[in-house]
Amino acid sequence: MNNKDIISTWDKAGQHFENINPVNRVDIEKSILKKAKRSSIGLKMSLYTNVVIQFAIIGLSIVNISLYNSNTLITVISISFIPFMIAILFYGINKIKTLGLIERNDSNIINTLNKKISFCRSMGLVWPLLTAVSYEILVILINMIVDFDNGSYIIHNWNRFILISLVLFIVIFLVNMFGNLSYITAFKLQIRELSEDYSDERFRRMKKIIVFIAVIILSAFLIYGIYIAVR
Repeated sequence: MNNKDIISTWDKAGQHFENINPVNRVDIEKSILKKAKRSSIGLKMSLYTNVVIQFAIIGLSIVNISLYNSNTLITVISISFIPFMIAILFYGINKIKTLGLIERNDSNIINTLNKKISFCRSMGLVWPLLTAVSYEILVILINMIVDFDNGSYIIHNWNRFILISLVLFIVIFLVNMFGNLSYITAFKLQIRELSEDYSDERFRRMKKIIVFIAVIILSAFLIYGIYIAVR
């Protein structure tokens, strides 16, 4: 084989790899983009569910105002829920719009994933806290309607009421907090995959540990809540 043959063979090999690598990169990016969108489903569901809950609370507050119009205290409490829920509603709608803009601007996957991580971090403990408070208010309003008795609402066992309310609050808060951490972990893992560092399983292990701890904690609170309720 002379020098010309060697050069020709080398050029063909180079062209072959040039043709393969971009295709593989595109395929990898498409795969990661699908994973990122799947990871966002839970986040979207959390946001949309909370919007529905805000509307439900506003509606139930109006019902309670009508039912308890002779009870000044409950009427004032029900009225106070409305502006509070409207504020949370606008906060949630704004977050939904922000997430939608991030997902529509997916020309650069790594930037999109980094923006989603920043988005989840911006929610911090505020969103889990607001979610837990919203669920708590929703349950209270439903109980007030169910237990309506000629304009009065009587709590027969304050200790049980407070304990069950506290357990519900903590469970909802932890579910949303660990859920937010799992989204961040998933997006970080996808960035790691894009950098073609498949050997590092640190993020996968972290996600499994977070899920395991969350299940243990939530199961403990659930069992304790059931025990308190039936005792």
